[in-house]
Amino acid sequence: MSVDQSNTMSTPSQPDPAQMPQPGEIWEVSPRLRSPIPLSREEQQRLYAEPAYRFLQGGSARYVMIVTAPKSELDEADEPWQAASVMVLSVETQFLSDVDILIPRRFSGLGQDLLAETWHVQEMLICNLLRAVGYRLSRLIYDGLMTVGDYAHGVVEAPPPDLDLLGLHAGTTSAQNDPTIQRFHDHEVAWSDVLTVPVAAQRSQQKRLQLTHALLNEAIHLERELASDRVPIALSQWLQKTVKAGLPSLLAGWKAEMAGLAMLYGAEPIATRSLPVDPLPSGNSDAIQALVDLIQTAQDDETLWSAVESLWNVAPDHTAAGVRHVKLVDLGMQIAGQAIALAVAIVQKANGQVGVLLQVYPTRPEAFLPPNLTLLLLDESGRSLREIVARQADICLQLKLSGEPGEEFSVRVTLGEASITEHFVI
Repeated sequence: MSVDQSNTMSTPSQPDPAQMPQPGEIWEVSPRLRSPIPLSREEQQRLYAEPAYRFLQGGSARYVMIVTAPKSELDEADEPWQAASVMVLSVETQFLSDVDILIPRRFSGLGQDLLAETWHVQEMLICNLLRAVGYRLSRLIYDGLMTVGDYAHGVVEAPPPDLDLLGLHAGTTSAQNDPTIQRFHDHEVAWSDVLTVPVAAQRSQQKRLQLTHALLNEAIHLERELASDRVPIALSQWLQKTVKAGLPSLLAGWKAEMAGLAMLYGAEPIATRSLPVDPLPSGNSDAIQALVDLIQTAQDDETLWSAVESLWNVAPDHTAAGVRHVKLVDLGMQIAGQAIALAVAIVQKANGQVGVLLQVYPTRPEAFLPPNLTLLLLDESGRSLREIVARQADICLQLKLSGEPGEEFSVRVTLGEASITEHFVI
């Protein structure tokens, strides 16, 4: 049996209130994106548009102007993923249009002119802002830029003020009438994947956590602890999707996930071209086939499970997606009544082995795992093969392993002197 040494996942540190972005400030965008749903380099290349991917691989610096300060009504646990509205800026100043406004360098403080894309306002996670640069724009300039964008989108009827009086410069050509400027706009929309994808991931994660919480609450009355010496649960029967005699009793307390429910903390494909904040639409045959092909040819567990988790989002009933079951773990007063879930997912691997993914996570979306909660993988003799201990602010513990049909293993979750053990046979 082989075990993957996966790390725990935790949220970024809480932002310093003194460093919170303020409207009118110019910030550099970080090329090292942070997201509640991490994406591997391969997933970035597949899911991001080419301009966005080039930026993430070390492209030129990019800047944004803060439009609205981060929302302050979020719960404390959500603060690291706060979002702010920003206006995209560009150093490519030759594409001057009636909605791309030239900001002279004496206003930006960057040593170069900037092009303010007043038509291009997006939300982004503030943890992906690298640092404040240059000067904070004056209220008059900020209001002027916002009025141009609002007028272009039909939000206000009154035309913007004379920008020349503010020291700004606007073109007279509409992007619709100039193919060169329209191509520039298309490029900028594609680049803004770096802003919209992490926001979409954060919203998708919130929806999944809420759905899972409701699902586990529904299953809580079925939860019964089984004796430690019970017959192991046969994972191969999950893959065969046939329930043989005696299997219902072995699965007491376990519940299959609802169709369409994605992996809580795994990577998730996000469609960004037409619907930048929604998950990849279900039924996309090309995307599904690409994921199936990747599952059938993957040589490493990271690639395999990233593809499986993505397939769960778009085609949860596909035979290549494997099977996943969830069980509540009751460790009594050790966790102050907080429910913990143990999830076991399996998938058939290309080499004939069975891949197994083990996860432990809190059932409340805003919660963290209790510090020192331990997830152990044991062989059939009870010897520990791998152990992971929750730290402060960990939201998930996970292990990946592979085994041959007939191999036995156990999973133990402990906190202090309390523990629960589940036995499996592949």
